Amino acid sequence: MLEETIDPEAQSPMQPTRNGGEAKPAPSAAVKVLSAIATLLIVATYIEDGARLLMQWDGQLSFVSRHMGFPHAIAAILLLVSAFMQLSSLFLLVPSDMSTQVATFKLYACILVGLNVFFQPIMYNQLSNTDLITLSAAQVGTLGLIFTNTHAVLHPAAYKQQAGAFDAFVASAKSGGNTSPSWAAYMQLCSRLLLTVDLVVVYSLHMFEATPLSITTNILILIAGLLIWLGCATPYVASIVALAAFSDAFGRFPFWGQSDYGEFDRNLFHFFQAMTPVGGLLLLAVSGPGRFSVDMKLGKDE
Repeated sequence: MLEETIDPEAQSPMQPTRNGGEAKPAPSAAVKVLSAIATLLIVATYIEDGARLLMQWDGQLSFVSRHMGFPHAIAAILLLVSAFMQLSSLFLLVPSDMSTQVATFKLYACILVGLNVFFQPIMYNQLSNTDLITLSAAQVGTLGLIFTNTHAVLHPAAYKQQAGAFDAFVASAKSGGNTSPSWAAYMQLCSRLLLTVDLVVVYSLHMFEATPLSITTNILILIAGLLIWLGCATPYVASIVALAAFSDAFGRFPFWGQSDYGEFDRNLFHFFQAMTPVGGLLLLAVSGPGRFSVDMKLGKDE
């Protein structure tokens, strides 16, 4: 059987889709490039972590076995499953519109990686680590963005010319089955909120540290986080915060300039972990905030 492909270029705003209704215009080349860069930054986090697990196998195995009280054999299976889940994130780099099968597998990859994000703090005894928990929240939010974008490709008939790639989820449930479930509109909202939890918590904890300039920066980042939560001027605010977070990661975690292996390894880990919110914010800027946002409301009022 021939593989069914999804051709967004062939679906104009006035042309009915296979499910009926109108399709959203295909994204521009610039949007596709930015989406690919954002996804690459997100995936880099999981690839580095998965590779780290395999390269530091003995230490990882000993720690998990001791902490969870499992025999080495069971701990090894858990670690191998964790590595597989993280490395499956490579599939997220494949364009969703290549085929329906690809888009479907990307949904499964999001779920696999998300499950690993959920279980890692448990497996590594880090439930009291605020930094890791908030970062995990950002990772779940970022995966939610990829999930909703991918699912939208599978349901082009649900697109409306409103606020971005999540519109497959926001149409009314009264449309005769041509739209995605109504719960998905709430899923996109939760993803947006979770994405910025890490930044808000980190900058709140360090709000009044260091120089007046850094204090001002921290306050501005917090205001930007609030605007993202509200979905206000989302493309601009998310782009600015993504750039700030990217610059901050370069300044705080310069692993390339470390001669001590311990410092190199620590900075390498934190640098790539910081790429998750950077990629997620960039993806949010490209995709739009979705239905439950000030941007959507203003668009409707116009």
